[in-house]
Amino acid sequence: MPTQAPLARPGRRSLLAGGLALGAGAPLASLSQPQPNAMTPTINADAKLTTLINVFSVAPEDRDRLVALLKEGTDAWISKVPGFVSSSLHVSRDGRRVVIYGQWRGADGIAAMRQHPEMPAYFERIKALAQMEAMTCDVASTVVA
Repeated sequence: MPTQAPLARPGRRSLLAGGLALGAGAPLASLSQPQPNAMTPTINADAKLTTLINVFSVAPEDRDRLVALLKEGTDAWISKVPGFVSSSLHVSRDGRRVVIYGQWRGADGIAAMRQHPEMPAYFERIKALAQMEAMTCDVASTVVA
């Protein structure tokens, strides 16, 4: 009986691409890779970080453009503002809300981001697609299973 070569395991990208090709409707894991020496987002009351939560209400047909715009702004300049720690982008399953959970070393970093020269034009592009509510928070507690 001839021996068979072990089957090659498909890579993550080919599995995801295959799922897309088959029309899989389940949420897909992000293909984003952590940046070298980057802090991993951690939600912890003891971290002494300031949290900025932005909730965007958007028409489902504008959602993908909004997500691309938010990612573009975060990658291009927001992540480079002193005091920035991390940003996590969330999309509601109904496609009507997008949430950014941002972590900053303090309120001064958030103020610097809001005063950045890129902000007025960036904010106008966001307002053309969605309504936004922003809140600055402190983590009060976390529970882990």
